[in-house]
Amino acid sequence: MMLDVHASNVADTSCLFEDDKQPSADEVAAVFDDEAHSYALRSEAVRAVPWGAALNTHFWWGPAAARPAEVVAEELRGRILALYDKHLSADGRAVSYAALKQDLEFWEYVDATAELQRVDLSPLSRESLMAFAINLYNALVIHALVVHGPQQYNSTTGRVGFFQKASKYNIGGYDYVLDDLENGILRGNSPAASTIGMLLKLPWLSKGPFKAGNPRAQHVVRPLDPRIHFALVCGAKSCPPIKLYSAATLEEGLAAAADTFCASDVEVDAAAKKVRLSKIFSWYFPDFGADKAARLRFLLPHLPADKQASLQQLLAADPAAQGISVEHKPYDWTINAAE
Repeated sequence: MMLDVHASNVADTSCLFEDDKQPSADEVAAVFDDEAHSYALRSEAVRAVPWGAALNTHFWWGPAAARPAEVVAEELRGRILALYDKHLSADGRAVSYAALKQDLEFWEYVDATAELQRVDLSPLSRESLMAFAINLYNALVIHALVVHGPQQYNSTTGRVGFFQKASKYNIGGYDYVLDDLENGILRGNSPAASTIGMLLKLPWLSKGPFKAGNPRAQHVVRPLDPRIHFALVCGAKSCPPIKLYSAATLEEGLAAAADTFCASDVEVDAAAKKVRLSKIFSWYFPDFGADKAARLRFLLPHLPADKQASLQQLLAADPAAQGISVEHKPYDWTINAAE
């Protein structure tokens, strides 16, 4: 293990701290008594992270506090943007994972995520927290696929482990897996699609990932914005395109994401009284409306003129949508790799 003092005064601390144990601020200060610097205890095994371990604790950030959350988020956003410019396809739907793994800038991004360990999310506005969580979710998916590879992702049980165990960042001293970022923060601590309540279409039977008294429950987005589902990219080919979001332009960004996704994925057959949708609308059905008619009406402002007119025609003739058939298309879980 090495001590990195903002790229200066590197010293060997292998005899002082264990790779798998976070030293306290007092332990660090006892060895390096210098309040003018932030110290990062860096593991030499950056690229080999055990399944289930946080991906940003290869060194520990401290003893000084992290910078404000918005500053850290903006720096990470800039690093992610630079990587997307090099390794993301023009349409945002494919990632060059092999090239990313060989890119020094990716590993510099990985090092930068260590500061998340001491970030305080409390000062973030609703829009800032949403942009932060969306961008981090998409980056964490890519980070985990680069480190762990796609093998586990290729089966249903493997994907459960990927989303609920292996894809993890330490944020503000607490572990957040992908499910926590999505269902905990962005969906206002709502039950995951894989819970029994959601599977039975009885969401009240299940609870969100943050139990009562969990400090992470203080940082959730309410009310939730269903358009987040068109911004979150889980690594599969059926996912929306990858984009970056900022608090200042979040409304425009989410509106564009919803319009793009619905234009390409929603099919309306007025003659057959049938609407075909992505599985996303089935998995997260409560987010889009209280009943079938409400969920179909949610689509209207996001559809191109021809599809919008067809759906309006169906709903005008059948306001309760009882005679409108809704079909959910198979989801392609093939990794969105450009290779």
